[in-house]
Amino acid sequence: MIQLIALSTSLSLLMIYLGAKNTMIGAVNLGNNLQLQKAVTGSILVATVTALPELSSSLITALRGAPTVALGNILGTNIYNLPLLVGLVGLFGDVEAVNGVTRQCVYLIGVNVLLSALALAFGSIQPWMSAVFIALYFGFLADSLRKSERDSETKAVERIPTNIFPLVAGALVLVLGSYLLVDGALWLMNYYRLGGFMVGLLMSFGPIIPELAVSLLSSASGEHEVSFGNVLGDNIITATMVLGVVALTAPVAVSVTELTLTVPFTIIFTVMVYIISKLKIRITRRLSVLMLLLTAATFLLQYIVLS
Repeated sequence: MIQLIALSTSLSLLMIYLGAKNTMIGAVNLGNNLQLQKAVTGSILVATVTALPELSSSLITALRGAPTVALGNILGTNIYNLPLLVGLVGLFGDVEAVNGVTRQCVYLIGVNVLLSALALAFGSIQPWMSAVFIALYFGFLADSLRKSERDSETKAVERIPTNIFPLVAGALVLVLGSYLLVDGALWLMNYYRLGGFMVGLLMSFGPIIPELAVSLLSSASGEHEVSFGNVLGDNIITATMVLGVVALTAPVAVSVTELTLTVPFTIIFTVMVYIISKLKIRITRRLSVLMLLLTAATFLLQYIVLS
């Protein structure tokens, strides 16, 4: 059985990677045709599609009676996306300072502060809160589009159908891969009798792969603003729209310990990226190694306390 789960997980991750590659190609081309800022292309077009694994895996998990696993999955992706991107992108050579992502950093910090306040005040994420988080999602979209610069829209419409195809194809592959990932995660939870929230944190590394795959491919092509905009946008979408949809299914209990071991780390890593962007700090190999070490230490702490 373990061999079958390993094969299923490997297949799901391969599908997620292939879907991510098509997503990056289609979204960047579509963003160029619509003449959006690159950071906006990353934070809206790319991030919306690469957030589908979080949405599908979290929603499927919640509907199958494990909302705590879904919450762990959501908070886990928010924690590890940014430090893993910074940690990996700089290993292959210095990266210029990333511009245009400070607004997304501030927005993400604000959403996490609100999430913590509501969860601590009520002891759970309740269905009525979904309206708040979904409204924040649409507010993020509206603000990003309002700040984007458009030079011309006449040629944008001509090639949209061509560019939408890889987006749709990539999205379908991503969702199918996430189905397989959820099955493997729930089996591990039952087999090893792990806590649901910890399983969600472990499961989050699966949906992180498409964001990292898309972002690393974008960075390798010199599209650093698309790369970081994608991860920040995905984190915002996950903490607003995905959490809002999951909260509609049932109240999601969350303890003070679980919040303490997750949300503050998301805020810390986001502040670090904000400083990198604001002060135009180059991402060097030394900085990348530091971020990877911090990521490993964070996961180890969570595993020790929550297992």
